Amino acid sequence: MNNQNLDKVEISDPIVFFLQNWKLITVFGVLGLFVSGIYGLLKPVQYEASFQIKIAQYISNLNIQPLTNIVNIEPLTELENQLKIPTVYSGEVLQKCGMSEGSVDGPFMNGRYNVSVINGVNAIEIKLRSNKPESARSCANSLQNNIIAMQQAMTDDLLKIKQKQLEQSQKSFEEIEGHFNHIKQGEMTGFAFLTSLDEMNSLRDRMDRLNDEIFFAKSHPAKLIAPIYVSSQPVSRKTPIIILGGIFAGMLLGIFFASLRIAVRKPFRIESERQ
Repeated sequence: MNNQNLDKVEISDPIVFFLQNWKLITVFGVLGLFVSGIYGLLKPVQYEASFQIKIAQYISNLNIQPLTNIVNIEPLTELENQLKIPTVYSGEVLQKCGMSEGSVDGPFMNGRYNVSVINGVNAIEIKLRSNKPESARSCANSLQNNIIAMQQAMTDDLLKIKQKQLEQSQKSFEEIEGHFNHIKQGEMTGFAFLTSLDEMNSLRDRMDRLNDEIFFAKSHPAKLIAPIYVSSQPVSRKTPIIILGGIFAGMLLGIFFASLRIAVRKPFRIESERQ
């Protein structure tokens, strides 16, 4: 096999390629093993805190029977997306989680925690890690308070709307009731009498529904359904996975340099054969 054919085989035949470059690939693999092993052993110990929050709920429609169309104050996916925005966190949360204002520019406080949606119970689960159990608990506690406060603000806005609707209905009811009492003193079977009676019944039903909605929203705020739990032992560093990844990355780097060496040498070989 001449040098020109050898160059072709080196690139196209993986077996020949590895046989000719196994030393270089092995060196880089060992280097990856060494670097990843040191990183895995020196990686800081971390403790994990987790908790679950059920989303605030309300009744969404006045035109159906009360308490039959219960929905979340916001979709679970919207809450998850909202938590990706750096500006939703209070200064207290940032302080308790070991961060400063202006340092957060990535989702979930720069990846400080993970969010999982629990559709069956309309809740989210949050898991975060810290180098001490106390700091993990403190961060988790401030974070859950922040989320509950965000949900409560949305509930308060909804209650303001419902309360205004209730006041308007009560005002209309009082006006129609006064007109009804005036009519009742005269003809009690006429069209105006029956119309006023129907309007009063309709408004009374609407007020009952609004009161149900207001009561339901007040009694179903966002709340913890699984208290904050902090592991008593450090979470696994996953050192074996880190080492295997380091070896694999090192071997890939070795293959890259071997291919690069072949590409660099090839023009010189071709020039040598021409001479």
